[in-house]
Amino acid sequence: MAEVRKDLVRLVKNAAEAMAAAVVDEGKKGQVSPVKFLLEMAGVFPVPEAEVNAPDKREESLAETLLDRLGIPKTPVAADEYSKDDEEIVMFPAKPAATSSEESSDSAELPVG
Repeated sequence: MAEVRKDLVRLVKNAAEAMAAAVVDEGKKGQVSPVKFLLEMAGVFPVPEAEVNAPDKREESLAETLLDRLGIPKTPVAADEYSKDDEEIVMFPAKPAATSSEESSDSAELPVG
């Protein structure tokens, strides 16, 4: 079986240029399927996803455009500021919001007058 594959590969390699020319000729006659196959095999069509999704060097992302227009730096600044001060930063949790039952009980305890 391996020898048969080698023979077929050799045969296809030797006739590849003539076969491609024949496919192109068929495409000129309106046969779309052989041309589509040829383009897919050559990697021309469809366009590889990496090329479609790759941003152009000149192309800015929407996020970069928004940051520029709002005057916001593109790199994080808060972490840089804190690291320069060498101070320990302590953040306290926010006071939990009272539920409606707690609010009603709190208002009942307040003196009126």
